[in-house]
Amino acid sequence: MKESVYNYFVPYGERIICFNAVTAKVFSVSNLEYDGIKDFLNNPHRDFQHFDFFEKYGFIVGNDINEFDQLLIKNRSAVFDSKFNLIINPTLQCNFNCWYCYEKNINGHMSVNTMNNIKLLLTKLVQEKKISGLKLNWFGGEPLLNFYNVVYPLSLFAKELMEKNNLSFTNSITTNGYYIDEKMIDHFKSIKLFSFQITLDGDKESHDKIRNQRGAPSFDKIISNIINLRNSIPEVFVRLRINYTDEIISKNHEFILERFPPQVRRNMSVDFQRVWQTIKKIDSNKGENDALLKAIETANDLGYLVPLDGFYSIGKYNQCYVDRFYFAHINFDGKVFKCTARNYSEKYICGELTNDGMIKWYNQNTRAEMHVKAHFDNEKCRVCKTLPLCVGPCYQAYLDYKNQETDNFCPQQFREISIETFIINYYLKVKSNYLKHNG
Repeated sequence: MKESVYNYFVPYGERIICFNAVTAKVFSVSNLEYDGIKDFLNNPHRDFQHFDFFEKYGFIVGNDINEFDQLLIKNRSAVFDSKFNLIINPTLQCNFNCWYCYEKNINGHMSVNTMNNIKLLLTKLVQEKKISGLKLNWFGGEPLLNFYNVVYPLSLFAKELMEKNNLSFTNSITTNGYYIDEKMIDHFKSIKLFSFQITLDGDKESHDKIRNQRGAPSFDKIISNIINLRNSIPEVFVRLRINYTDEIISKNHEFILERFPPQVRRNMSVDFQRVWQTIKKIDSNKGENDALLKAIETANDLGYLVPLDGFYSIGKYNQCYVDRFYFAHINFDGKVFKCTARNYSEKYICGELTNDGMIKWYNQNTRAEMHVKAHFDNEKCRVCKTLPLCVGPCYQAYLDYKNQETDNFCPQQFREISIETFIINYYLKVKSNYLKHNG
């Protein structure tokens, strides 16, 4: 046996947090106990009292085990998962005009013909038994601009098709939340539209400057709509995305998050995401983003679920849903894309939906290259201890930088929270959950 290369030992007060990045098993020990553990890990032997525990939870592995290869296998399994992840843009038009948006409010709405082609696509995938379920996602533009003529009828068709064939079905939407009303909420129930990502751009002052409808403020209306949505459909989960710049993240987020009643917060997460034009490489010698940590702590204290940082993930073996083989992003005009974080120019078109319900991919070589191996199968990622929590570059970064040094697409160069802080916060969350359920 040998020690896992993905073990972390992080000082925390008078204790040491022990964490394995593959299994996500975490616990703390005294300094004296830690000395004994380190001696054992340097020379694993079955006489050690807790040998089975350390083997079961991945702190030690067999001498013949290549842990990187094990991650490759898990990546292949995740990439070729047979649930079809389908993102649809009913339109690229929007009632807001946010300064940072990479979409240019292109005129146009999905036609009946394109909708019928999507129905044919789903029907063929089910009939040919190529998929085991459907993860339907609505994007845009503002998709609720076309709720009744696109989102609702296509969702209803997809839900009934999956249920008829005993396949799984989930329905989610990325929306600014402005148009949600009582009538729409009733329709959400019948199409199982229970997952929402809704964005606030900081506090009321910052938000209303950026997200307004021809100058009319939207902050109070969106918050009211979210509260009404959560109270009307208890199973609805809202991912409250807070876009931030250095100025926005430095403000007191308690005043924003307290606007939601405690019973509403229980099924909400708060996801702080930097506005992409302000992303910059981080000098690790300058420490962490204290303002971001304070905002996260505030959200935690108020009872929200809070992903600590977008660059660390537990139990995730591919960087993005776009990496998956059974994935397509269909625009309102029937053009097919892969990445949802780029614009809809010709440069990024990957294919098109045909009238017989097929996707015609333009460059099969590029598509094959995308799936032939893990994007973290490179020299830098192979020796990176953070790999199980980072899982390397996304597909688009891989394409953008594949002919350059791998440093250029390492996600860790943009992190604003250290791996040590992530582990400490993860440990505290696991400990809190344990005490809650075990007294």
